[in-house]
Amino acid sequence: MGHMKRGSPEYRRATLAMLAFGLALPLARGADQLIALRAAQGALVAGTPAVAMTWLSEELDPDDLPGAMGLYIAGNTIGGLTGRLIPALLLEFASWRRALFGTALVAFALAVVAAWALPAQRNFVPKASIRPSVEVRAMLGHLRTPASWGSTPPPS
Repeated sequence: MGHMKRGSPEYRRATLAMLAFGLALPLARGADQLIALRAAQGALVAGTPAVAMTWLSEELDPDDLPGAMGLYIAGNTIGGLTGRLIPALLLEFASWRRALFGTALVAFALAVVAAWALPAQRNFVPKASIRPSVEVRAMLGHLRTPASWGSTPPPS
């Protein structure tokens, strides 16, 4: 992807992996392979919003964050709808394999645009080391914070 210093490296890697699975879908030899590839692609897609939201929270002013996250969620909705309309339209003129390939090509083009459009990370500071016990304690601490639960505290 073009400007490798732009955006989040994790976001780019996840996007490239999703695109690789998308390009492999038309090559599936049977339903079992197609289902396995879609499952792997879905697992990769699931982590993308978390990485994107983290990137936004690190890079944007706190006053701008809610609006940016709303735009991201709205964009996902449009992207999900487009990901269904493109193959549906292509199926009118081509086989399912070509429809999936065409959809993957559109996704690739949009991923290149996104990679180019994202500004470089400025505020990310990696941890020196990650220890599971420390991370679990941090998550539990967040769960104990009343603000995390809205107006109702979590059950004891």
